[in-house]
Amino acid sequence: MNRVIGCVAALFLPAAGFGATFPEHRVYDVADELPGSSLLGMALDAEGRAFFVAWEPGPRVLPADTERMASSLAVDPGRRRLAVYDPEADAFHAVSDSFPFFSDFLFDPDGTLWILTPKAVTKRRGETGRVVLDLQADRGLLQAMALDAEGALWVGGLKSGLYRIGPDEAVTPFASPEPLPSDDVTAIHAPDPGTLWIALWYDVGVACLRDGTWTFHDPRSTGAPLQAVWCFETDGDGVLWVGAGNREFPGPLARFDGATWSAVDPPDEDGSPIEGAAVRKLAWDGERLWAVISVGREGQGRIRTFDGHRWSRVSDVPDEATVQHLEVDRIHDTVWIGTVEGAGRTSRLHRIGL
Repeated sequence: MNRVIGCVAALFLPAAGFGATFPEHRVYDVADELPGSSLLGMALDAEGRAFFVAWEPGPRVLPADTERMASSLAVDPGRRRLAVYDPEADAFHAVSDSFPFFSDFLFDPDGTLWILTPKAVTKRRGETGRVVLDLQADRGLLQAMALDAEGALWVGGLKSGLYRIGPDEAVTPFASPEPLPSDDVTAIHAPDPGTLWIALWYDVGVACLRDGTWTFHDPRSTGAPLQAVWCFETDGDGVLWVGAGNREFPGPLARFDGATWSAVDPPDEDGSPIEGAAVRKLAWDGERLWAVISVGREGQGRIRTFDGHRWSRVSDVPDEATVQHLEVDRIHDTVWIGTVEGAGRTSRLHRIGL
């Protein structure tokens, strides 16, 4: 189902109590519009084309040696399907009917697809791919990756340290005790040529590799909430924003202007604090930050924008919805938000025109 939620003047309105309103907002029920019933992930290529992986369930099948009454042991032989959005037709077209298991995926400038799993990195063109990095069973779990301006892929995770996969596919490891103080990497960000930021878990801080030299920033010396970091983003002024927080170490934001760190705890649009908030994802659209904020005991994801002073809701994205995915397409001034909504846990995709 494709619903037009609103069409207003091209004006950003962060009015308290009303949320941020944008020129266009369309909603797609994943089961109706995509080749699948639930959204698993999304990514943009270098041209701003939006790709989505959806799960298509199959009939539940009992193993041959299992009694029929043990229905809880039934296996769902469904499949992951990759689709691309066609803006001219306002429709989604299937690209692959057999997308592999993944934790994350991204496209490099050549259109090559890089797929991250907890134990490997695969490079894929079309329906064929090959493993470029394969961790041994005792080397931890990969969970973050980013491309830098030189075309190198940086990959890290819990107990795995950091790896650089060069354009020639040469793999270079970085681990503790030298040069890193920890092998637990939770986020990677490559904002400028020669600059790389990584988050080090837990209560360690963040590290910056610039022109071959590492510098380390910990929560005690900076006074910033860098204990539990989930994500990075850089705004148009070159300011680094860090999304952080959990129950033990409340965030939710840290700001670094290149010289000074500061803690940022903005109120919600009604002026009240967001209790127990953790910022799990950040994206810059050219004017404002977008954030997925985890709140409550169950860590429900909510979408907010941040103008430098306070959070704002996004009108027509229900605040009761669980936000799971966020991508900002600055080429086409579009924001994609994946949610699960309602008592029926309906998977929906929101497309917002800026």
